[in-house]
This record gives sequence, structure tokens and C-alpha cells, in this order.
Amino acid sequence: MKIWGELIQVLPRTRNGSAALFRRFAIITSASVYDVFETVIVLMEIWRSFLLFRLLHFMAVEQLQLG
Repeated sequence: MKIWGELIQVLPRTRNGSAALFRRFAIITSASVYDVFETVIVLMEIWRSFLLFRLLHFMAVEQLQLG
């Protein structure tokens, strides 16, 4: 049940009410399907963090080159 708490923390960041729809859908689906959704969410968070890191790295390099 720890997974439910993590999902509820991630979902409010979604837009257009998709969080509520996703919650309803996750409740009626099996645990294995839910685990797939959780994995997708985690991978999206990792990808977002990676892109943010790349952006900050690029900005730092540009700043160093400019002086």
C-alpha cells in the first residue's frame, strides 16, 4: 500500500483533471497493471530530472564560456 501514497503525491501535478481520472482507473485495475503505470510515472520523473540536469549543465557551461 506504500505505492498508493507515492502515486497520490505524483498525480496532483498532472493537468486537466487527468489525476482524478487516473486514480479512478487505477482503483479498478489489477495490481500488475497498476505496477506498470507506476513504473511509467517513475520513468517519466527520471527523464524529467535528467532533462533538467542537462539544461542546468548547458547553462553553466555557457556561463563559463561567456566569462
